[in-house]
Amino acid sequence: MTAAFMALGKDALVAQQLARLLYTNLRFEEALKWAEEAKSLLPHDTFVLDTLGQVYKRWFYHMCDTVEDKNPSPERSVEIISTALKGISAFRASENKPNKENVSLNNSYYGEVDVGCRLLKFLSHVTVFSHDTGCSEMMKYLLTDYIPAEVQIPWQKFSSNLKGLQKRLYHALECISEDLSYFQTEISQEEEELDARDPEQVHRPREWLTKKSTVYASFFCEILDMEENLKDSKCSEMCSSTESLTSFQRQMKTYQLGAGNAMSILSLIYDKKTERAGKKLESIIDMYPQNLKRNDLDETELANFIFCQISLNCTFPGSSKLLSLQNLQMLSMGFKTKGVNMSPARSIFLLSLLFWPQMDDDSDSNKSRILVSAIDTLQMLFEQKNRQMSLRKSRLVNHFYLAKAKGLNKIVHRSAIGDPFKGTSNERKLKWLGGEVWKTQQAKQLLKRVDGWTENGRLFTHGAMTDSKIRIIPQNYASLPNGNENVTFYLGFSYNGAVACDVEVKE
Repeated sequence: MTAAFMALGKDALVAQQLARLLYTNLRFEEALKWAEEAKSLLPHDTFVLDTLGQVYKRWFYHMCDTVEDKNPSPERSVEIISTALKGISAFRASENKPNKENVSLNNSYYGEVDVGCRLLKFLSHVTVFSHDTGCSEMMKYLLTDYIPAEVQIPWQKFSSNLKGLQKRLYHALECISEDLSYFQTEISQEEEELDARDPEQVHRPREWLTKKSTVYASFFCEILDMEENLKDSKCSEMCSSTESLTSFQRQMKTYQLGAGNAMSILSLIYDKKTERAGKKLESIIDMYPQNLKRNDLDETELANFIFCQISLNCTFPGSSKLLSLQNLQMLSMGFKTKGVNMSPARSIFLLSLLFWPQMDDDSDSNKSRILVSAIDTLQMLFEQKNRQMSLRKSRLVNHFYLAKAKGLNKIVHRSAIGDPFKGTSNERKLKWLGGEVWKTQQAKQLLKRVDGWTENGRLFTHGAMTDSKIRIIPQNYASLPNGNENVTFYLGFSYNGAVACDVEVKE
């Protein structure tokens, strides 16, 4: 291998490919050598740093699977924990050094979540935490300044890293959720060959995110059946005494239900058993204070609550837990579209949904200002993000479309108009890309066509105020007429702002 590496001119990518080949064959010491060699040649390459993380990840997994003592002492667990933390450190380094020519920026977040969740499971089996009250002991260790006497000396070098594990996992899950909220998830065969993630992470990332969110939360949630998957029949029982929940407890319980972030919440809409999804969303909403006010929650929780409301209306529109559009608008008015304390994209996306005008809306200048500012900010945030992303990530996903109905019913999820399509996932995507969806009776009945105009190769529409001017991004730039024309289109809502679909010149 050394001779081949030298003959090929000490290529860092050859070294990292050798590392991947070796760890696949459980030759971890040799794999580490080649991964370190690749890093020495390309110290800032995210692909190379991700490979180093993958070596430690597979090595850590192998140690966990082959350890003789299933309840090791703190002393005997030092090497295993150290290997896991080295893997997490390598993945973090990869996350902080994006390289557009390589794999997706967020691939290393998947590795960090995998290792972190497996590490939590391993820690729960160490002798100091494996007794009847060990779970609460472990949480006390991870979330406070408390350090059990048994681990003070053997774990002194990495206790601070373990105490930061919960926040780092939360951050990684949020980053994955944001990435999935922006972009379509398919990749080419060539990219798949370069991708070191597990198959489920590549092909079913929404399902993987929900599953890992549940695993993560199970260790931090004050529920007796921590190690078991939550049964749907237990949802209402679990949420029966939620009035005194702290923000952290509520966050963990919603994560355990598979709805801890925006993408996981929206994924519930895809559940074919809509009643099951609706009841789960109702259970989550029950965890929040009644007669909710804007200042009752921090912004992340408030955004998740509004996502739950919109998703519940899509799955269970007759629910008694639903708030009116006007109430949700009032709750969201604290989201900031500008300044140093600007809200994240998920919050601003909600503003674009909630404040898009209805036919009978009064000309409310404040609502119009909120909408225009939200759309402009979403487009600005996307341009910033797109500069950091792999070139393959060019296709945005429209989560919702503007309907003819009023109130919350003006917001229609993409699944409501895509259901008629049969075939494989790729076949359905081709029908969306080819525009066949816009010719279906379902789309024509549900969706509202919006008036707009083209101007110097750009597309615009009015908001609630006739003098407002909102830029709309066309789904397909080739669909725009050559000259300046009046047009109509269906309106989609994405993390890039408002998107025009099926653009037609107005007769």
